[in-house]
Amino acid sequence: MSAQKCINFGDLSGFLDSYVADLGDVDWLLEWPHITIRGIGVCAETVGEYGDVVVSIKYDDNFYDGNQNSNTYCWCRMLSPAVSSWVAYGEVDDAEVCAEQCASLCADGLVGGGGSYVFRSNMLGALSN
Repeated sequence: MSAQKCINFGDLSGFLDSYVADLGDVDWLLEWPHITIRGIGVCAETVGEYGDVVVSIKYDDNFYDGNQNSNTYCWCRMLSPAVSSWVAYGEVDDAEVCAEQCASLCADGLVGGGGSYVFRSNMLGALSN
């Protein structure tokens, strides 16, 4: 028998206590009065449109050999308080820009309004310990 934990995400549309998603970093952190959420943003060659969900992503480690057309899709994953599936933010112009902005895009997708409902729903919808 496996253990389960209940996470009350509550209202994620209110004011944040802290937002950390520095350009060039893969880590992002969002803090509300009632919960802290940590995650990563990674650029990969796995194709995905905004809100798509996958279990794994493929990264082209030959990117630094000058292949600017690989690793242009920004993928986001929550790591705490639970682990989510990978959720796509979408394609970014080139791999270098993607690597610089992906974590920030992920954090924005989780807290943003309007169209980010699908992103947020998919991020919080498939969780594991």
